[in-house]
Formats: sequence, C-alpha cells, structure tokens
Amino acid sequence: KGAGYFSLAKLIENILLDIVNSLGIFREFVRGDSESCHRINHRVVEIYDEISNEINRLEQPPQEIQAWTASAILAIKRNAMKPQNNVLMDKFEKGLLEKKSLKISRYQ
Repeated sequence: KGAGYFSLAKLIENILLDIVNSLGIFREFVRGDSESCHRINHRVVEIYDEISNEINRLEQPPQEIQAWTASAILAIKRNAMKPQNNVLMDKFEKGLLEKKSLKISRYQ
C-alpha cells in the first residue's frame, strides 16, 4: 500500500488544469483567494519582518510561461489516460476534502 494523499493531489491537478483551460495561458502565479474565477496577480505585495529585519514578498505578477507549469500540465494529461486505482482516503485527507471553507466542490 502506497502512502500519500492521492485524492488531494488529484484535486490540485484538477484546479491547475482548470486554471490553464479557463485563462488559455500558462501562468506561474494565480491568486489563491476565494473568488469563483481565476485571477492573475497584477500587484507586488511585500511585508517587512521586524524579527528577521527582512522584506518578504507575498505576491508578484507572473512571468509569461514557466517550464514547470507546462511540464506539470503535460504530466497531468498523460497520467489522466492511465487507469486509476481506487485509493482509500485516511481520516485527515477526508476531513480536508469535506471542509466547506475550501470552496473546492466544483473540482471534485
């Protein structure tokens, strides 16, 4: 029996595919907020950390195409053609997937 959160991984794959399909482009940074549509970051958000005396960047506009995004989409599409095993979810994974606050039902 393999270890891992396969249902959560599949959910993330579905979200990534939806982002690429709905925007029609590969983008590195898409906002992770609770909006029902996907939005690209157009701003730079930085905060100053007084403890470490450093500026931390929280948001930035995307680069046009990132190779990891294109290769991830290719891998997701290739794996979608393979037969899927029914994997039992553990209690933690099931609890996360059932949270209403995640607003992920359209991807499941």
